[in-house]
Amino acid sequence: MKNVPFRFYGTPNLISYCRDKKWVYHLKLKDNLTLLVDGNETYLASLTKCEQRFLEHVNLTKKSVQTNIEIVHEKGHESQWIIAISAAPDYYKTMDYGIRWGIECMFSDFKSKGFSLE
Repeated sequence: MKNVPFRFYGTPNLISYCRDKKWVYHLKLKDNLTLLVDGNETYLASLTKCEQRFLEHVNLTKKSVQTNIEIVHEKGHESQWIIAISAAPDYYKTMDYGIRWGIECMFSDFKSKGFSLE
């Protein structure tokens, strides 16, 4: 059986749990989530048409889970990152999220996709 890497997206329930625990979080979101911005309901996908956007205190879904959101689309990358963050959003905090991808690739190489050190 082939090992498939498990990846998941942040959900309003997970964000709510992190907030209740007072944890610091950076969670990638899917663009199909509904949110309220300045009292208007919209989808995250409709906000991703720009290179970067930072939103504070938005409510996700009808559950009204409040979070901050960073949207960054760097030139040369296929898609943008949509990140829910516990802190005030800014470009450099979004780039901190990107650091994990190098680490994730290294762990994958050491385990099932390379040296089989599991």
